[in-house]
Amino acid sequence: MDFPIFYMLRSRYAPFAILLLTIFSTIAAYFRGLFGGFELDDYTSIVDERGLHITRLDWSNLYHAAMSGDAGPLKRPIASISFAINYYFGHLNPLYFKETNLAIHLLTGLALWGLTRLLLRAYRERVPGGLSEGYERWLPVAISAAWLLHPLNLTGVLYIVQRMASLAAFFTVCAVITYVWGRLRINAGKKGGLAILLAGFLVLGLMATLTKENGALLPAFLAVIEVTFFRFETPGAGARRFLYGFYALFLLLPLCALAAFLLLRPEWLTAGYVGRSFTLQERLMTEPRVLWFYLRLMFAPDLSVMGIFHDDYVISKGLFNPPATFWAIAGLAGLLGVALASLKRAPILAFGLLWFFVGHAMESTFIPLELVFEHRNYLPMYGILFAAFYYLFHPRTLALLVRARIVLAIAFIMFLAGTTWVRAGQWASPLKLAQAEARHHPLSVRANYELGRQYFDEYVHNRRHEELRLAYRYLQRSVDVRSGDAEALVALIMLSYESGGSPQPAWISELKTRLLRAAPWASNTSALIALGDCQAKGYCKLPGAELTGILNAPLANPRVRGGLRADFAQIRDDYVPVAHAPDA
Repeated sequence: MDFPIFYMLRSRYAPFAILLLTIFSTIAAYFRGLFGGFELDDYTSIVDERGLHITRLDWSNLYHAAMSGDAGPLKRPIASISFAINYYFGHLNPLYFKETNLAIHLLTGLALWGLTRLLLRAYRERVPGGLSEGYERWLPVAISAAWLLHPLNLTGVLYIVQRMASLAAFFTVCAVITYVWGRLRINAGKKGGLAILLAGFLVLGLMATLTKENGALLPAFLAVIEVTFFRFETPGAGARRFLYGFYALFLLLPLCALAAFLLLRPEWLTAGYVGRSFTLQERLMTEPRVLWFYLRLMFAPDLSVMGIFHDDYVISKGLFNPPATFWAIAGLAGLLGVALASLKRAPILAFGLLWFFVGHAMESTFIPLELVFEHRNYLPMYGILFAAFYYLFHPRTLALLVRARIVLAIAFIMFLAGTTWVRAGQWASPLKLAQAEARHHPLSVRANYELGRQYFDEYVHNRRHEELRLAYRYLQRSVDVRSGDAEALVALIMLSYESGGSPQPAWISELKTRLLRAAPWASNTSALIALGDCQAKGYCKLPGAELTGILNAPLANPRVRGGLRADFAQIRDDYVPVAHAPDA
């Protein structure tokens, strides 16, 4: 006897109804988190970025806003314009920023639904009779539902500044749609295919790249689709030559130019590691473990290990330190081998794996970025979900367990929705989020610092002793977790003055020692600026010689080089006069 749900799923209109239900479910899952505040880089990129605070919606103001950002080498002008428009209509109310992010997320999910339908159509044309009509209708819905409701995508929505990632992904998906549409027209012998393909690539690809630099991965994403779904097969030789020229110009040539640049100017790359707690070699060994960590979270989301802060992630110091390093590298090499070997026999599997690898090619390889960020999976996860649901739903996979597989898929998507709902609740306020982060990442310098800073702010507003005690507790814990970071020590000094006391000599001594000897952290510059401002405004009352010693310490550190050294020198020049002012 069939359950009623199976009769409902047979309806022709059921997939569209479920897709609509998924949209409302996504809004419900994220609803509580929409009322949270700004977090971390939101302040430097939005709240404190005066160029975005426009009062007139005209070309002059929008151009100024577009050029005001410094988050990347291209300034990410389209993302900046979107933030400026949010400010114009809602000022610095984070609710409007987060609602916009959620709208972008929903549109991207719908775009992925459309892309999946096109890709299945392309696959059916290559493998006639391989897919049923019901299968083609339901698979896109399942993939989009899982992607929209997956908690791994939450930081791409509720962490406002990560609109840069989600909006770039939206433009990328739209560009891929135009490519697949154009290729289908070419294969059908219809006119306009090449024009659609090229126009979508140039316009939407440029928009993606000007939103965030990983939009430049678009040619590689398109190459994955070409080799798995189309294989450069066209009705005429002219279109095939066009495709070869297209990839030579937009993929191979840029890759060769990048390789030549890095060979000729290796200091461009190595300079970025000056302010990091890891080297290039350590990053290259650590990232394979990180990618397996991402894959684990895609199939088994675990809130106890998820979060904004992953500075507690163990860095690989050698191939067997930790031992998982070697096996992670070998495992990824094996997955890549499986993908390449599956190009003809199992193109969907090849597509899913290669899409994932391409999606991480920029942010999870050699570029000196943070080691772990969950929003980096925003687009790469689509490939994994595509392959997973394709084989889960395929009629030839355990043919006797079709209903059981449907129930499994529904249960998994419901689990994703529930996990996202719980996680969104943690984002309902900055204090709740900081508490969750410190609870889940007790060895994170930043998680403990952020919770201490939140309690610091609570104490400033409420003057309750318990909040003062907790601020000291978590700031001190941040100091104790790892050496090198100066933010928590500076916060302890400022907190002692704020509470009517004076800083412990041990804090000042430790601060000087870290700035003088430890591997520099990029955040140490903002910490010294905060300390200098505190002294300039009269809240902090460090002796002039003491402040001067602190400001000079990083300049005597042999590890501080390049642009970071220039930053510390500028801070010293700005605040040494403050240190020796008569009232300092």
